[in-house]
Amino acid sequence: MNENHPVGKRPVAAADGMEHAWKAVVDRYAPVVCAVVRAYRLEPADAKIVSQMVWLRLADDFDLSHDPATLRTWLVTTTRQECVRIIHRRGQAEPPAIDAELRRVEQLQALRDGLAELAPEDRNLLMMVARDPAISDDHLGRLLHIPVDDVGPMRSRSLARLRATPSMRDLGHRPAPDDVTPRSTR
Repeated sequence: MNENHPVGKRPVAAADGMEHAWKAVVDRYAPVVCAVVRAYRLEPADAKIVSQMVWLRLADDFDLSHDPATLRTWLVTTTRQECVRIIHRRGQAEPPAIDAELRRVEQLQALRDGLAELAPEDRNLLMMVARDPAISDDHLGRLLHIPVDDVGPMRSRSLARLRATPSMRDLGHRPAPDDVTPRSTR
């Protein structure tokens, strides 16, 4: 995780006991924990126990002030360990982990984070482009008060800036061309 990331400094604040920072960490990473738990197809009561144990272990064991970038990896590993522990306690066979669901959750979160890192004009354009049903370039030009011929190039530049954000690069997307840098609101 990048220190400039909106949640990047919150784990350190959470380690200092700031309740709103803990809430931000839990809100940001709960989908990751849930995706791992779903991969193991636990009963709802067991899934709740695993989730609670992971957050308790985070509070007790993980040194948030050391390296916030390792938090996601620690959560995935710890959640898997807790799931396996529950499965073995129940005497069940361990189902194969479903990494596709976890990858989907990671991609959606990286997209949300990447959009949050963009300047408002880039974010707004990409949100309009992603609407369903699709908005025509003519309509986009009118909404954005730009010539219709500028919509395509503007969309391409906004997508390149999205790909260049730390969140999207961290996910493993190819880097944007050198002449494209993310315009940040910070």
